[in-house]
This record gives sequence, C-alpha cells and structure tokens, in this order.
Amino acid sequence: MALHSYFLIFPASAWKLTRGLPAMRSMAKIMKRLVGFCIAGQVPLTESTWCLYWLVVPPESQRRGVGAALQSAIEREMQASGGQRIVCETSGRDCYAPARAFYRSAGYVEYGRVADYYSHGDCCFFFFKVI
Repeated sequence: MALHSYFLIFPASAWKLTRGLPAMRSMAKIMKRLVGFCIAGQVPLTESTWCLYWLVVPPESQRRGVGAALQSAIEREMQASGGQRIVCETSGRDCYAPARAFYRSAGYVEYGRVADYYSHGDCCFFFFKVI
C-alpha cells in the first residue's frame, strides 16, 4: 500500500501538484469551464483516514450542487481505496461560514477548534466524517 495517494479534480495544468505520486483525476465542468475541484489524500501512517485538503467551488458556481457532486465523487474514490474516515479543516472567519455549513450538511461533525490557528483572531475548525 502506498503511503500517500491523491484523488484530484482539477484542470490538467495543475497535474504537477501530485509531485509524481500515483494519482487519479477527473474534472467537474459545465460548458468546458472548470466549476470546482478537490484534492484529498490518505493521511500518512494511518490505515484508512483521509484528509480533504481542498474543496473549491468559485462563487458563481456555488449552490448548484457542484460541491455536493465533488464531495460524493471523492468519497466513492476514498471508499474504493479503503478509506473509512475523512478529516478536514476550515477557517473561523465569517466569510467561511458557508463552508462550515456545507461540511455540516454533508455529514461532517465538528470535533475541535484551535484559536489563532491561521492568524490572530482566526481560529481553525476541524471536522470529521465516517464514510
């Protein structure tokens, strides 16, 4: 079993992010325009825990099911690779409230916060989900 592998949904120009690691890739596109991407990887030295590093949908594509479709796709890939749980983090700033609401609606549970994590006054929310 590889120590670290990635599932990516991104434009082909970002392929370099894999740094040569084995990877699978796909894109979420509407009319040939990228509308979102996500990057996740198995947490090193864990048996079945994955980290959702990025789930990005530009504002003009939000609230159209793109994030949910990406989330579902990546969860299927994680499960197919033996993943059983996902962890992710996001900022405590007000502008990230929609991201926190999205994770909660997708079944993630907040399991911790760290004050001043990103910068003074900007805490980090940690989320966890069993798949």
